[in-house]
Amino acid sequence: ILLLGIADSMVGSYIVLFATDVAGLNPVQVGVLASAPAVGGIAVSWLLGRRFDRKPMRSYTVAVTALAGVGLALMTRTTSFPVLIILAATLLGSQAAAFPQLFSMARVILGNGGTGQRSAPLLRSAWSLAWAIGPLIGAAMLTRTGFATILWAAAGLLTVTSLLVAIAVPAPQQARERQADERPDLPSDATPTVLALTLLTGSITLFFTAMYAGSVALPLYVTRGLHEPASAVGVLYSACAFVEVLAALALAAMPTRISQRALILTGMVTFVLYFVVTVVAQGMTLLVVGQAARGIAI
Repeated sequence: ILLLGIADSMVGSYIVLFATDVAGLNPVQVGVLASAPAVGGIAVSWLLGRRFDRKPMRSYTVAVTALAGVGLALMTRTTSFPVLIILAATLLGSQAAAFPQLFSMARVILGNGGTGQRSAPLLRSAWSLAWAIGPLIGAAMLTRTGFATILWAAAGLLTVTSLLVAIAVPAPQQARERQADERPDLPSDATPTVLALTLLTGSITLFFTAMYAGSVALPLYVTRGLHEPASAVGVLYSACAFVEVLAALALAAMPTRISQRALILTGMVTFVLYFVVTVVAQGMTLLVVGQAARGIAI
């Protein structure tokens, strides 16, 4: 998770600037390029998720991380918009499936007991830590060598991730039966209604739409609107991720009696605060404050 997150954050922080400064794409093309991996990732994640449910295997994660590494390496050889879209929607889209696959493997291998339940917050914290490190590494590379080095470095990290999963992660098939035995029974009144599921799905969709739209716009806003250096983008993303780690640890330490609904609403209000602070910012100070609010919200 840590290596996957570093690779993802190195590329994700600067893909918009790569698209505009290197490939020369217009804003609409940049938006399409930023969305293509997500669209491809939905298809790959759905397909592999179904296969994993039937037969858990490490090979799915090994394949998608290796393919994503190949995709990043190929991006260093072209600035053609159609070719970039094809790479983003296929090879880079496959990387999106690695994240849920690793979480699923953790639950299958560790089971549904206390260890398995603690795996998700731990892995999520590792992902946030990776986003605190990766953008700063990318900023250093961008300042000294350029965008191509970021892509090559991320491709190398994905290759190492693929090898580690193949060699070091236990085979999940052997833990499948244990997971089934440990699965807790849900109370009869826990079945969600169609309306509740629809509202929940809509809320999640709106939340991530706002988050990713802001992420795509932020690099251009910082460099073009506020005339900050490109390395400032990495600093901001790292600041957000660092606060995410602290906020996640604080949430883990909170008493269970605290209302989950209140926590979610607090996060949403803080997210709105992030956008307001960012819009009125005139320099890095308020931008960093905004990223702190964003980290808490996420």
